[in-house]
Amino acid sequence: MRTTPAVLVFDVNETLSDMTPMKNAFTESGLHETLSRLWFAELLRDGFALTTTGENPAFLDIASDSLHRLLTQTLGPGNYQNQTNHIMGVFKNLPLHPDVA
Repeated sequence: MRTTPAVLVFDVNETLSDMTPMKNAFTESGLHETLSRLWFAELLRDGFALTTTGENPAFLDIASDSLHRLLTQTLGPGNYQNQTNHIMGVFKNLPLHPDVA
């Protein structure tokens, strides 16, 4: 039996937005720039997994939580609210790739 989905969701991060500024944000926060790609891949994985189980937390909440865990795992225990806020600020304001506009 064929059904029509009620909603289609497209992933636009990295496809439409330029993730390059994330490297600098990670470096400025004490992390190696290559961790930005790992963090983003894990963020997508966790978001997809939660969605398939019926959970629907805010994307930015998942992003902030996973970022805080990465900071703790990499730099050790501590308060990383400033670093999290800085990286999330960059993430929320990523520019579009030039050919998108």
